[in-house]
Amino acid sequence: MGEIYNRMDNMLGEIKDITSKYKHEFPSMEKSVVTRWDKMTTHLHCLGVVLTSRFYDHIYLGILVSGGFTRRAPNLDKEMVMGCMENFGKIAENANEEKQLRYQFVEF
Repeated sequence: MGEIYNRMDNMLGEIKDITSKYKHEFPSMEKSVVTRWDKMTTHLHCLGVVLTSRFYDHIYLGILVSGGFTRRAPNLDKEMVMGCMENFGKIAENANEEKQLRYQFVEF
C-alpha cells in the first residue's frame, strides 16, 4: 500500500512535467487525478508509507521528484503522520495500546 501511495503522490508532478507544453490542459488533468486520489486513498496507505523503511533511506530521499523538488521522509509529512495516528486509534484495543503504538512509531 505504501508503494501505491508513493506512486500516486508522484504522479501529479510527472503529469505536470509531461504536459508543460500544454499548460492550459493541466488544470483539468489535475482535477481528474485529485478526484481519483481522494476516492482511492485511505489512511492505511499512509500507514504503509510511514512503516516502509525504504522511504527513509538517505539515497532515496536524495532523488529529486518531478519538478525538481526534494523528497521528504514520511515522518516529516503532516498528512502521513496524521493518517498514521488515525490508524493507531482504529487498530488499538484501548488507550494504553494506542499510546504504545505511538511510542513505537516515534522509536521507528
